[in-house]
Amino acid sequence: MKFHNIDRILNEANKRQCTRLLFDFECGNTVLKCLLIVPNKVLMLSCKNQAVGCSIAINTNGKFDAYLPNEFYNAIRNDVATKFDKDVTSMWEFFDKYLLNLDIDKVSEPTNSDIMNIIKTIRTNNKKYRTDGEKLYFMAWVRNGKKHISDENYKKISKFFGMRIANLCKKQNVSSRWSNTFQKIYLDFLDLDKAKKAITKK
Repeated sequence: MKFHNIDRILNEANKRQCTRLLFDFECGNTVLKCLLIVPNKVLMLSCKNQAVGCSIAINTNGKFDAYLPNEFYNAIRNDVATKFDKDVTSMWEFFDKYLLNLDIDKVSEPTNSDIMNIIKTIRTNNKKYRTDGEKLYFMAWVRNGKKHISDENYKKISKFFGMRIANLCKKQNVSSRWSNTFQKIYLDFLDLDKAKKAITKK
């Protein structure tokens, strides 16, 4: 899948020096709380009426993996089918059009509490989406030595920190360690520069 209008939002946010954007997206009776972490190009979605969510890494050309955790998909699919008479692909297309008309000046900047409330909904038992679905909170960067970063760890880093950080971790052979309890350090490393500095530190 591809977002054709995401660059407009990212460019407008950069002009205003906004690093994080918080806005609602309505799809039938489902209202999604959307958190866009601008420098990292990560989009997190959380259902306002249910404790389910997902996280998406967006590539430089706007492409993203549209596969959703079962819990999130099951929560939204009935509303998506009712509104579009089609599958979830249509929701992404509608969301892309929504981005085209989104007014950055009317979008709020999230607090740390807002961010954590969204992150805690991205739990999943869907092993295809993420094997350690209960571990949502970043703990530390780990230097691998002779061992290489696993594909699963690379994928998780990309979903929560974006492709830039994931690719840097792969280059530096650094993995991530996660916890099922809140770690304040995670909020620090949502700052792209802080994450880069920590990963490349010798």
